[in-house]
Formats: sequence, structure tokens, C-alpha cells
Amino acid sequence: MRALLLLLALASAPAWAQPLVLGAVLPQSGQLADLAADMQRALVMWQESANAAGGLLGRRVELKLLDDRSEASASTRLYEQLIDAERAELLIGPFGSAASASAAGVAERRRRVGHVVDIQRRPAVRAAALPSGSPAVHRTGCRRTRR
Repeated sequence: MRALLLLLALASAPAWAQPLVLGAVLPQSGQLADLAADMQRALVMWQESANAAGGLLGRRVELKLLDDRSEASASTRLYEQLIDAERAELLIGPFGSAASASAAGVAERRRRVGHVVDIQRRPAVRAAALPSGSPAVHRTGCRRTRR
């Protein structure tokens, strides 16, 4: 009887008690792994900091990172996996422009908020790779300043 009551209590837990799952696809192996290692470390540090401060939106942050093996073509399938199998509610953009375009398409189609990291400095390439005006895609960039 106790087990049944516990099961019912867990099943009826409010949504805010569930972790907020954030997903990202990063090259953890292959030729881009070394370049993306700092991004992975920064995401893990942010997760630890957010959880220490009470989480995000009052929910504990659970970070799901998948390895694209430095192959941009794997990005679409892996972001779909983050949504379907890992139940990611928010998506963090991948490492690299080609993978970012795929991630943006998934975020748009699946109506997920996606943060696409865009470090491409050439406006023509950036405009062709990533959709503009999408409510699901938020672009950030690095601007090189001259000193």
C-alpha cells in the first residue's frame, strides 16, 4: 500500500518539480573536439552554477550533451533525439555554422526555443545558413574588434 501511495505521489508531482532539460550537440570526438571542449566546460559550469542558485525558472537544470563526432550532418538527427528521447525543452546551438543551420531547422519545425551560437563573421554566409525572423532561433555572435 505504501508503495502505491508513493507511486501516486510521484506521478502527480507538479511540473516545476521535474528538471528542466536543456540539450546540446557538440563535437566531443573527431577533429573539432579540442575546439569545442571549452564550450562543453562552460555549459557544465553554467549548469552547476544555475543549480546552486536554485535552478532555472525554479527547476533544477539537467544538461544533455550528445556527440556529433565533428560531423555537421549528424546534427539534425541528434537534435531530434534530444527532443524525442531526452525530452529537451530548450536547445543550445551546436559548434559550427553548418551544424547551426541544421539545429535551427529542427528548433523551428519542432517549436522549441533554440539558441544558435553563430560565430560566422561573413554576413552573406551567416544570412544563407540561418533563418531570420524565426521565433525559435536566437543568434549570438562574436565581433572581432581592432585595437
